Amino acid sequence: KAAEINPYYWLNYNTLGLGYLRYGKNDEGLDALKKVTQLAPKNGLGYLNIGNAYYRLGKWDDAAAAYKRSIEVEPSYLAYTNLGTTYFFLKRYPEAVQMFEKAVEMNPNQQLAVGNLADAYRWAGEKQKALDTYGKAIALASKELQVNPRDANIMAQLGQYYAKSGKTAEGLQYLKRARAIAPTEISFMYFEG
Repeated sequence: KAAEINPYYWLNYNTLGLGYLRYGKNDEGLDALKKVTQLAPKNGLGYLNIGNAYYRLGKWDDAAAAYKRSIEVEPSYLAYTNLGTTYFFLKRYPEAVQMFEKAVEMNPNQQLAVGNLADAYRWAGEKQKALDTYGKAIALASKELQVNPRDANIMAQLGQYYAKSGKTAEGLQYLKRARAIAPTEISFMYFEG
């Protein structure tokens, strides 16, 4: 209704597009988000969210192009990390490493970004860099758990970092703790398996 009343305000279309994406209406979301870039072409958020819509549709090359455009217009941590993830799924690991390095440079205390970088190093065949970076991700996630010791998502991330760095027993302990807090979380079951 807001977009109908004021069709010249980009934020209305951005909110509408995100709403569609949230409810699995990816094509409708993409259409609304394209209006954002028409109304506000110098706003990186529109291109970022278009990339997210393409990502959900499995259109990796289109997602990468939208994330690149977002970075050109307005470089952000999210655009770099999302482009890195897209390259990762395209198995373009050296490029994924570069994007995750930029994301970590912009947000060095974000454990998920550091963990993503470690994954990219691992898949790019840079074993020692991966192990060192998993160590940093473990330290950051552990620090977050001190703030909220019952954060199941952080616990699960921590479990994955331990497991991927070769410390399987420690990893399983954290994953079991995460599952005890959130027993119906399907992703935790997957990680534990």
